[in-house]
Amino acid sequence: MIECDTMRSAIVRLILVSLLVAFCALVGPATQAQPSQNPTVHHDLTVTLDPASHRLKVQDRIRIPVALVTAPLALSLNADLTVRATSGLTLQAIRSRVPGADSGMDRDDHDPASRVPINVYRVENATAGQDVIGELDYEGVINYTVKDSGGEYARSFSQSPGLIEARGVYLAGSTHWVPRIGDALVTYMLTVELPTGWKSVSQGERTSNGTPERWSVATPTEEVHLIAAPFTEYARDAGGVKAMAFLRKPDQALADRYLEATAQYLEMYRGLLGPYPYSKFALVENFWETGYGMPSFTLLGEQVIRFPFILHSSYPHELLHNWWGNGVFVDFAGGKLFDAEQMFHA
Repeated sequence: MIECDTMRSAIVRLILVSLLVAFCALVGPATQAQPSQNPTVHHDLTVTLDPASHRLKVQDRIRIPVALVTAPLALSLNADLTVRATSGLTLQAIRSRVPGADSGMDRDDHDPASRVPINVYRVENATAGQDVIGELDYEGVINYTVKDSGGEYARSFSQSPGLIEARGVYLAGSTHWVPRIGDALVTYMLTVELPTGWKSVSQGERTSNGTPERWSVATPTEEVHLIAAPFTEYARDAGGVKAMAFLRKPDQALADRYLEATAQYLEMYRGLLGPYPYSKFALVENFWETGYGMPSFTLLGEQVIRFPFILHSSYPHELLHNWWGNGVFVDFAGGKLFDAEQMFHA
């Protein structure tokens, strides 16, 4: 019976991948994201984490391109974060502690009552026809309780819009911890000051593994993720892509299984869908049960990653999302698909 179920699962996966390839061929190359059509906000973030007090401090050097500078220009930020200083920006609070919009990966997953409160600020010194460039310093407590997910799809998973604590850090679009300009996509540089023995994970490429750690994200994305914990890191080359595993407890055998699976499925999907659009793919172990797929990494719960069937079911599913889901966005207004960095173009 187990062999039949395994074979059936393999057949289903093959059919789904075949359908995806056929769909990509049917719709043709994804519409190129032209800068004039899809302007991106750039953040240069320096973050200091203090898990013991659930706090973070952020310095954000922000550039808002001229195409997004409208009258009035507004930005939003988690209401539990206090803006301490600004440079080059004159902000006027216009709405306080309103529910933050669903965003990014968590869209439609959170009950509206669980959304974090945000403050909305008008940028008083924004001038039409010019980029807005400035700096915000802000800090505060991020500590939202992990709760069981609702809905049949979530099954036994739990969720939080964001938290900083002794076991680890989870920050995402749902946390509203980075200033947002409407639904604009973002690129960013991220510098992270961590407690001794901790490591961080974000989208894109790690450009410094020292103290502090630095990440560079040049591919436009919907949200900024920052995951951190006292991880043990494992890595291997997978055909020019770095396969990585960040585990909460050292386990070479478990890491090797995931690194091998990453290399195996990267090779298969590249043959079906074209070049992998990122420089890494990482398995990241969470301290509560999640099944999240972010650009260039997946965040899975400590029980989930130890189920033997996950390696050849849910895990390759999350890897596949990096071609379809994390890198291809829907332009709801125009009814088009567009890719973040021409990933479907030869």
